[in-house]
Amino acid sequence: MIDVEKLMILYDYLINEEKLKAAPVFKLYFLKRKSKWLTVWGAILSSRTTDKALIKVLPILEKNFSNPLDVLKVSKEELEIMFKPLGFYKNKAKIFWDFNKVIVEKYNCEIPDNLEELIKLPGIGLKVGSIILNDLFRQPLIGVDVHVFRILNRFGVLKTKDPNQTWKILHSRKVQDKIPKQLYLNLNRYLVAFGQTICKVKPFCQGCNINKNCQYFICSKKVF
Repeated sequence: MIDVEKLMILYDYLINEEKLKAAPVFKLYFLKRKSKWLTVWGAILSSRTTDKALIKVLPILEKNFSNPLDVLKVSKEELEIMFKPLGFYKNKAKIFWDFNKVIVEKYNCEIPDNLEELIKLPGIGLKVGSIILNDLFRQPLIGVDVHVFRILNRFGVLKTKDPNQTWKILHSRKVQDKIPKQLYLNLNRYLVAFGQTICKVKPFCQGCNINKNCQYFICSKKVF
């Protein structure tokens, strides 16, 4: 089901690899940490867009909004202008406004601290919900995006069909009992950084210091 030994080899490499510190995901992470709402809004807007684009938008949100009540004072059309650097910006403006409306009207500007309740909100699925709970409440949940899914399968840690299946395996009780909590708190960011810098869709295998452990590299029989 999961090769825990390989996962630990990969994680140990990631947390000690200096090259990853320059990845956009880390700059975004520190931007989001400026406030509770930037953490939540950044996660919601992260779907189907790049971290580089989101890095441009978060300072705009920080300048204009302190909380969801501020968001409701502007129109969706005004949000569209702010979100133009993002992919699917019109749809994001609608989801973003709807999310803040629900948070104000039904949750009194409080973020639910459990995944079951959180994923009922506009714009939040397993990935985004896991990232919010991890970043905001330090819950051991891994947001599984395309980077996490691709790299864990490429390296040989898992063999799954999609991110949702990957998430379910990583969060099964049997697997969680075998893996340190600290890994769950950090793995998403480091895998995304790895995917942004080295293990891209077209991987830079010659720049990877653990390619000898990677199933993709071993099986590809390519000359790099």
